[in-house]
Amino acid sequence: SALTEAGRLHGTFFEMQLRTAVLEGRFEDVGQAAGPSPVWPAGNRPYAYGSLFFEYLLDRYGEDRMASFSEAIAGQWIPYRLDAAGRDAFGVSISDAWSEWGDTLAARYADLDSRLRASGPITEPEPLTRGARWAVEPRQGPDGALAYVRADGRSDTRIVLQPATGGGETGGARVNGIASFDWLSDGRLVVGQLEYEDTHRVFSDLYLMAPDGASQRLTEGQRLSQPSAAPDGRWVVAVREGGGTGELVVVDLATGAVSSLSDPDPRVHWAFPSVSPDGRHVAVTRWRPGGYHDVVVLEASTGYVVTEVTEDRAMDLAPEWSPDGRWIVWASDRTGILNVLAAPFDPSSGRAGKARLLTNVRTGVSFPSVTRDGGTLLLSVYRADGWDVARVPFDPEGAAEAPEAAPRFEPDVPFVDGWSDAAARDYTPWATLRPRYWEPLVEAPVRTAEVQTSQGLFRSRQLLGYGVGAGTGGYDLIGRHAFDAFGRVFLQGGGRFDAGVGYAFAGLGNPTFSLSGTQFWDDDGVRLGRRDASAPFDTLFVLERERAVSAAVTGVLPSWRRNLGLTLAGALVEQDAELLDNDLGPSTSYALARPRALLGDARATLLFSTGRSYAFQLGGSRGFDVYLSGRIRRELSLPDSLTGVLGQDRSLDDLVGRVRGYLPLGGPGHAPHVLAVQIAGGVARGPDAPGGHFEVGGAPGRPETVTGLSLFGGSPIFFPTRGYARGTRQGRVAWAATGEYRFPLRLVHRGLGAWPMYLGRLVGALFAEAGDAWDPGTGEPFLGATRRPLVSAGAEVAAEFVALYDFPLLLRL
Repeated sequence: SALTEAGRLHGTFFEMQLRTAVLEGRFEDVGQAAGPSPVWPAGNRPYAYGSLFFEYLLDRYGEDRMASFSEAIAGQWIPYRLDAAGRDAFGVSISDAWSEWGDTLAARYADLDSRLRASGPITEPEPLTRGARWAVEPRQGPDGALAYVRADGRSDTRIVLQPATGGGETGGARVNGIASFDWLSDGRLVVGQLEYEDTHRVFSDLYLMAPDGASQRLTEGQRLSQPSAAPDGRWVVAVREGGGTGELVVVDLATGAVSSLSDPDPRVHWAFPSVSPDGRHVAVTRWRPGGYHDVVVLEASTGYVVTEVTEDRAMDLAPEWSPDGRWIVWASDRTGILNVLAAPFDPSSGRAGKARLLTNVRTGVSFPSVTRDGGTLLLSVYRADGWDVARVPFDPEGAAEAPEAAPRFEPDVPFVDGWSDAAARDYTPWATLRPRYWEPLVEAPVRTAEVQTSQGLFRSRQLLGYGVGAGTGGYDLIGRHAFDAFGRVFLQGGGRFDAGVGYAFAGLGNPTFSLSGTQFWDDDGVRLGRRDASAPFDTLFVLERERAVSAAVTGVLPSWRRNLGLTLAGALVEQDAELLDNDLGPSTSYALARPRALLGDARATLLFSTGRSYAFQLGGSRGFDVYLSGRIRRELSLPDSLTGVLGQDRSLDDLVGRVRGYLPLGGPGHAPHVLAVQIAGGVARGPDAPGGHFEVGGAPGRPETVTGLSLFGGSPIFFPTRGYARGTRQGRVAWAATGEYRFPLRLVHRGLGAWPMYLGRLVGALFAEAGDAWDPGTGEPFLGATRRPLVSAGAEVAAEFVALYDFPLLLRL
């Protein structure tokens, strides 16, 4: 902001967010402002609070203090002590400075009403929605219905239809993101919304949409948005983006044909076109170098600019016409606060008069439009919890002349055109393809399982000690190449180690390719042996090293509302087994018949999903997911005489699948109550598919990522049954089912002062689960198929934490 005469500190948007928070008693403390809460201002929180807080610090304590603060942070042996760094750099802790800043803002806005009254009466918009979060572009249709785009963080983003007097929805349709739209004369909507062009590009195109939600795609891959319909409903003016700029185009609604209205110019950008009621003119926002963001009027037939309604460095946004075509209304922050202005327009001469101030609000308003009777101004009004639709009387004749743009918008230094004619070079990844991080790795000791057989109970034994090492990875600037690598040595393992390296190539866009090589050590069970029939059994242990080289190709068909992915993978696997005696040394009395095997693997995985979540929701909220994976493994080094022989042939086939479904139920609280269902199944066959191939039981989870050491946490479990230990049931056939009723408990949104610990929300759940596994055709009592399934029911509380600013943790009880 200091170097460009533009940016966050010169603008009014973040200032509006903090001003409104102060006025409505919602100014956040430093712990809240550091949290990634969906509570408004959500993703803007660190920008709004962060930029303006540091502006306050530097204005008060000196601009050179920023470098001192950075050095104080970097020099801490015990990190994350922001208060201590603040005392070193500014002479005051960050927490105390934040409180002082809040008091300063409160004092600044204490007399806001008296200052506003100098420009006229304070406007009090009448709300038509409450808590909509995003409610923008309100427009009245031919039949009087009100339409606007709504994204409340609790349901799908929609174009909502409701009576113009307010009240509940009468119709509407789901849209992809914060869409733009306009009414057609026949009561349909023309909508600009996003859709995937391929795996890396999302374009906006035009759709025709009926009030009941039925839609027809009009264009494809044209990058069109912000449509404004002609009065006869036969064509629209829209913005087409591309080549680093945007141009105005005319789209024929019957054919979808697109023709240019303005020539594309990288130094000129267009937004929010609006066709006049007689179809002769287009009011539009135009940006030019120097930060001139103005409303101008063009001839609809030629694109010629007939008049410049404004010419200043304030933001002039989203112009619309009155129904009689005599007035243009738009939002402007020329007073320092977003208000609605209006200018008279003479259609015969194409000239506009001086702007008038239609609103005088404390917070901010935008997206104005005039109702069809010409008596009401619809707009979006800013509140501490987001944007809502509201209305005020439309009386431009009685409005006072708008003031000139505030002096704050004038640059302190002359504008310098940043256009460059430098030659472009071919892209090369080598400058940025390097390791970007390192993290310590600690792996739990390798232990045998505890096994009960006819010979007795074999308790768990540690075969290898802790594995200690490090991991790293990196990717190039635009993500065409990525790699990772790790290595760890077992502290008690005779020099044994795990290691791996992987590489992924996305340069073709779709599909992506990956290669990897790994080595892992693991337990392969307990063996019993004796020298002759009269001798006692000796306990033996098998330690196995598995080396694998694998390759995979993944293709996806993404869309905004559903995703389909298919992965085909193959691997060459070498297994080497070592037989250890009871002292865990190499056995000298026994030997494995075939300690080495070479295996070939082929796997196919299919994913299909319509599931989605919402800002206030933890986990899936609506839709369903399908996962299906099949594997074929064959031993390549096996003599024909041993094919299919149990204990000799290591071949197997397995197939697993899972379906998840989510249904929102509404209900009280900060997020919808959700009914979630999951059903998983698996079947395996082959000589190396043992009775314990699948495990049923346990609660799924993931290791914590804060320390990089995975000191606590869990692992993914395909067949969960909470209330039972993992592996309570084992077999070659398995299933598990879960029904869960989730409900919000509390939106906490609290931090631990300036310390990097934040608690977001609490969610409860009631669940019932069942599962079973068995081994058809065996008589092993602990694998028998005759018992009843495992069944459990219970309750769960989940707490959403964020540690060290960047590490989300979901802790469950």
